[in-house]
Amino acid sequence: MTTGDELVVALEELPDNADIGTLFHLRLTRESGEHLTCALLVREMGPVEALCEVLAIQPAEPEGPTS
Repeated sequence: MTTGDELVVALEELPDNADIGTLFHLRLTRESGEHLTCALLVREMGPVEALCEVLAIQPAEPEGPTS
């Protein structure tokens, strides 16, 4: 996943009262176990899910000491 990609998100993952044009952050876990925080923009909404554009991706901070 990279900036500019589209992501389908379940409506229950959106903030309350979200609508087209809403910006929000979502924390995701990749299959590798890596955590990411994504900034998303709602482009379209359906009855159970929304189509969102990925605006930015921030990897999670490493846990524990890094020495």
